[in-house]
Amino acid sequence: MKKNLVIFDFDQTLMDTLGKEEGLNIWKEKTGQDYPHKGWWGRKESLDLDVFDIEPNKDVLSDYYKHKENDDTICLVTGRLKKLEDYVKLILDKHNLDFNGGVYCRDGGKDTADFKLKLFKKMIDTGDYHNITIYEDRFDHVKIFEEWTRSLDIPGKIVFV
Repeated sequence: MKKNLVIFDFDQTLMDTLGKEEGLNIWKEKTGQDYPHKGWWGRKESLDLDVFDIEPNKDVLSDYYKHKENDDTICLVTGRLKKLEDYVKLILDKHNLDFNGGVYCRDGGKDTADFKLKLFKKMIDTGDYHNITIYEDRFDHVKIFEEWTRSLDIPGKIVFV
């Protein structure tokens, strides 16, 4: 039976994670120390639930629940590195969010859009889907994914968050 494939991005799409500038201020306020790293998105500290109150984006969360009710195949695909997968899953578990299609973290490389596009292609090639919907917050990725979905034999929709 064909299903809808629904893919959610993690940071600033499904979850209201903080960017580096705001995160550094909160880190200092809550810990009393300067943030110990130069990088942000590749560090487990940026997902520390003892420091940050990471909540779902309410508008996107309502769509997540609609897709769950429809028994769609739901995936989470993030540019967060594979080494952070347990931290991503901890946040999802905290909010009782599960993904019957899997949770995928970037396994290296610098180009998140390229990683996601290759994974999306593999999902479409190996699944039996009649529609794909992708939730994404980065405008440059939205444009890439829109162009790609136009080349598919099934309808595709990109939701810019």
